[in-house]
Amino acid sequence: MKGFYVSAYEHLKEQMLAEPKVWLVTGVGGFIGSNLLETLLRQNQRVIGLDNYATGLRRNLEQMQELVGSERWNNFRQIDGDIRDLNTCKQASQGVDYVLHQAALGSVPRSIEPPADSHASNVTGFLNVLMATRDNGVKRLVYASSSSVYGDHPELPKVEDNIGRCLSPYAVTKRAISVVRLLAKKAFEPRVFIERIIHVERLKKLRVHVQQCGGLFEIGHGGRESNTGGSRESRL
Repeated sequence: MKGFYVSAYEHLKEQMLAEPKVWLVTGVGGFIGSNLLETLLRQNQRVIGLDNYATGLRRNLEQMQELVGSERWNNFRQIDGDIRDLNTCKQASQGVDYVLHQAALGSVPRSIEPPADSHASNVTGFLNVLMATRDNGVKRLVYASSSSVYGDHPELPKVEDNIGRCLSPYAVTKRAISVVRLLAKKAFEPRVFIERIIHVERLKKLRVHVQQCGGLFEIGHGGRESNTGGSRESRL
């Protein structure tokens, strides 16, 4: 199985270099978002980054610019904006082939006080991105969910269909997006993939399974080390 993934990833890289696409990365100033940006630019893709920097850091983008060089950096367009605004999402996704939706308010304490902010960013923000991708004819959307969806279910390892009670308002927002996705199944054209990211820390590498491209993104350069595990929900 490992050989299959490696082979698929190498084939994907060749395909991306031969036929560059346009990608929108929301939350591009975050840890995962900025790593996605670096990987895509190294594959000579055109990238649009959207962030309001509520939790993301501009210095992450400055580091990416140093790592990829000025020539590749010219393929990046930065938009300062908020996914809570539908028009901003529509503007950012114009002419885009794929959307990697990482933007969210991810703090459990922040979701408790006040919870409305987390709901607006995580649920309404997702719906805005979804509607924008539909209206602009985006091919596919990949959304970063969370292991918090599993709630208090004790089973290990985690299985996608076995979920317990949510333990925080943040978890509720992530669970709600799964429901929104199902309700929108017939109404929205872009195929949607949801990644439940279990753990991210600075270890060795970050590999994100981006199934809509048929392979793996292998992320982690320049001494920024990380690791993630997760599961993938069924697509629309």
